[in-house]
Amino acid sequence: MDGIRNYRVLLWSTLVLFILCLFKGINISGEDMVEVIPYLLKWEDPTLYSKDFYLNYVWDLKFFERSTLLYIFHYSPFSIEITSYFLFIFFALLMISSMILIFNYFLESIRISVVFTLLYCSFSHLTSIGMNELYNNVPVSSFFSFSILTFAFYVILLQRYIIAIILITLAAYIHPVCGMHGYIYYSLYMLFKEGNIRNNIRKLIKLSTIFFLFFIPYVYFLLRSSKPININSTLVAQILEFRIGHHFYPQYQGAIHWFIFILLCTISIAYFRKYNRGIMGVITGGLGLIILYSLGLTIFLSNFDQFSIINQFSLVGIFLHSGSSRDYLEIYSKQF
Repeated sequence: MDGIRNYRVLLWSTLVLFILCLFKGINISGEDMVEVIPYLLKWEDPTLYSKDFYLNYVWDLKFFERSTLLYIFHYSPFSIEITSYFLFIFFALLMISSMILIFNYFLESIRISVVFTLLYCSFSHLTSIGMNELYNNVPVSSFFSFSILTFAFYVILLQRYIIAIILITLAAYIHPVCGMHGYIYYSLYMLFKEGNIRNNIRKLIKLSTIFFLFFIPYVYFLLRSSKPININSTLVAQILEFRIGHHFYPQYQGAIHWFIFILLCTISIAYFRKYNRGIMGVITGGLGLIILYSLGLTIFLSNFDQFSIINQFSLVGIFLHSGSSRDYLEIYSKQF
């Protein structure tokens, strides 16, 4: 029975992905790929891009945050284009399938879950602070990491916590910042979930050893591989603020975005307080991180925007929408 159910989820996921690709396409050469593709080409011909500041800086590093993705591309037997399409389709199906399963966990209707997944992938950037989205049409490391984390969140709902922390660790190797935030939300869930708080803390400490046993050496290696660079951090912050300020600075959001976001959070917290205290803790803790992040930007300015808490809160977006949609469907069914 589970095999038939999984087969149906995969078919629905393929249909959702087809619709998304039909309207959004697959962008294999834009956004962050403009920093990935030149590196791969320079790997084939080291004389290329001799005056590119960023590329030559990371070229001299033994290892940096994009190295995992670059090695996957480099050792692929296929071209950059074919590898990009293959990776994107695989991780997109993983993310969409996980979304459908998460929605279905609360809504108990596969078709309604498919509709909400399609809507979420299409319009989630309009309901978040920072216009961030979980689903993206670019085959970059953050998208791959988010896909694994989305699946990890579904595994958490099934109470398979060891598998979940292994998945989060894998996501951290693909994108360290995304993985670290995934661990933070995992910890919030474990602390707030039903049960004795002391037992929850003990279980979290035991499971955290798996994450840190592999993540700390990885981060240490990243830090050892980095090198100092003489750049005015304030100037960089000003450039980021001008170019993509909406991703980093809460004050650049329109009132309608704040209204929708706060409404979703309020409804979801009220719903999950009754039905899943772990997810309630994830959403509440995520909001607390956004407040701390906003204060940090105000106090520390350019030294704090690199944490991009707002960007990572898109991980929690699937719970905001599943909770609020479940609450709406309950009210709707009572009226009719």
